[in-house]
Amino acid sequence: MTARILVVDDSQVTGLVAKAHLEALGYEVQLAPDGPSALQAAAERAPDLILLDVVLPGIDGFEVCRRLRQMSVTASTPIIMLTSKSSIADKQVGFAAGADDYLSKPVDAAELQMRVGAQLRRAARPGAEATRPVSAGRLTAIYSLRGGSGCSSLAVNLAVTLSKLWGLPVPLVDLAMPVGVCDSMLNLRPVNRLDSFTGKQLDQIDADVVKAFLTPHESGVRLLAGFDDPVFAEQLTDRLVTYMLEHLRQTHRCGVMDLAHDLAPATVAALDQAEVIVLPITPELNSIRLASAALGVFKALGYDKEMILVLNQTLARPTLTRAQIEKALKQTFALALPFADAAFGQGINVGAPVMMGSPDAAVSTVLEDLAWRVSDPQMRQTKPAEPTPTWQRVAQRQGMREAAKK
Repeated sequence: MTARILVVDDSQVTGLVAKAHLEALGYEVQLAPDGPSALQAAAERAPDLILLDVVLPGIDGFEVCRRLRQMSVTASTPIIMLTSKSSIADKQVGFAAGADDYLSKPVDAAELQMRVGAQLRRAARPGAEATRPVSAGRLTAIYSLRGGSGCSSLAVNLAVTLSKLWGLPVPLVDLAMPVGVCDSMLNLRPVNRLDSFTGKQLDQIDADVVKAFLTPHESGVRLLAGFDDPVFAEQLTDRLVTYMLEHLRQTHRCGVMDLAHDLAPATVAALDQAEVIVLPITPELNSIRLASAALGVFKALGYDKEMILVLNQTLARPTLTRAQIEKALKQTFALALPFADAAFGQGINVGAPVMMGSPDAAVSTVLEDLAWRVSDPQMRQTKPAEPTPTWQRVAQRQGMREAAKK
């Protein structure tokens, strides 16, 4: 059945351009020039998706969005804000009002197709994550506002563990600007990096282009290497990040992103794409303070994602206890990585991830359990045709935990 899209924009030119792009893709499109017209149109014939301009005469787009969310017929309808305003503050207002995504003006046909398609796919599946289609991958972001929290080490080892767990290629996207280091942690020499990716137009990028930028590692990880020249990092846009990640999720069951310690548009775009955000916290005061700030931003952005707090004690013996940190954050740690400076130091200095070593090490066990937790619930509920040794170890531990609860 053809999806119906309501485009709300007081600019006749912008509305007609969006309408032409969408109708060329086979969608049925209705235009509304202002807020009251949009609310009436939605009430009379519920759309499958709404493109909503922010700057409208009378009632602005944020208020229209709030009212749409109060109407039963559009309470869960995907709403993409169509706007020239794309600052963090504007996004906070939009997401708080109930928006699902942002699309910047002027409208780009390729990005419009990608964003609309992604929202319609997500709306089409039942609410549970377990019903995600096989073709749509699950992305995990490793993120902290504080450098030195072990994000890159955790991202590399998590990607390796996911590949060993499921026996599948796992993309690792290095977005830790201004210079990425995941390649050295894997002892790789990538031919293609983000440096040359930023020079491409969106209409030049497809799944084959993205695949060509992935450097294979013996573990099964496929690295999209970060910037080598910090000058190029300034050219990475939120549109490019979103477009790239959408292509990756269509060709892989799971992926990991190592993100920058900021709230730049490109970083927020990656966070938007993630189903899971892993927040590593080291046992010291400044890490706790910045973790609290990050959690506040996630709340302001309206994120309904799985948040996994990890106490990272691998590089330093704790100066604060787990209980003290949990009390300060009013949050509970899902996992704690034990002190393992030698193992992690080897990975950092000679490109040998700890997960390529002994599976019996305490830190390896925790990383395996983390990989299981961030995996798609649908994958966790089905035994693989050829279970890997990692899967067998994790499944046994999970079974023992379930038995202990009974």
